[in-house]
Amino acid sequence: MKIFKIIALGLLLTGAAVSPAFAAAITGGNVINFADTEVAADTTLDTVIVVGGNATIAGKIKEDVVVVNGDAILAPTANIRERVIVLGGNLEAQPGAAIGKGVFHLGGSYPIAATLAAAGLFVLVLGFIKIVVTIAVIVIPILLAWLWKKKNHEMSEIIAQKPGKTIAAGLLSALAAAALSILLAFTLIGIPVAFILLLLTLTVSILGLGAVSCALGRILPLKTVPGEKGTFMSTLYGAVLLGLVFNVPFIGLIILKICLLFALGAIIIGFFSKKPEQE
Repeated sequence: MKIFKIIALGLLLTGAAVSPAFAAAITGGNVINFADTEVAADTTLDTVIVVGGNATIAGKIKEDVVVVNGDAILAPTANIRERVIVLGGNLEAQPGAAIGKGVFHLGGSYPIAATLAAAGLFVLVLGFIKIVVTIAVIVIPILLAWLWKKKNHEMSEIIAQKPGKTIAAGLLSALAAAALSILLAFTLIGIPVAFILLLLTLTVSILGLGAVSCALGRILPLKTVPGEKGTFMSTLYGAVLLGLVFNVPFIGLIILKICLLFALGAIIIGFFSKKPEQE
């Protein structure tokens, strides 16, 4: 619940200035506390935010753990699906503790207002990035279907008829680009070339998202009309579906990466495919 975290941290900024003895709030699987907090091994929560106290986590947290001016202690049974954010304290992760998407740790002693502002800004930035990516995933395929009608249709046919070959071509192309970029990065003059190569690969993949969305839209049980209008509507349905799936925790990002591989593979195959000569 990204929106919950943004609102919660905003309330923390206000609450810290008004009353340091804010009572703990537990709403819909989310915990906000201004004292030491423990999550038992048999407990599952969505988000845990602790300010001015230590957080001892032994259970499962579906999203983030945020600790401000306190220590985060992760027991061997702790399972945090998203991130652990510690500002102004220490992080102790015992062997066996699982963290899904990494750690943001800013140690030392900082004024409470500064750390609260930093925590709020960090979560706001994460939420903003996710919103931007979601909008892009929906809008870009629709624009491509409108501006690049024929190619978008042709590449969606490639994905539908040769899915295995398409994703294999995308995966091999992405690995080749990554390997070549790593080799180029060993030389000073090769670093900008490696950056351009990776940027080009990502751009090509994004250009193929319209075809992926179109292919996804065609498998949905929705009525479409034949011709260019049908292709556009299929792309619209698929783009909305892809945007929704992207926001599913953990698997959303994996699915988006797979779609980008399909997109890259479709463009590669389409580029190298020989068109029949017209007599």
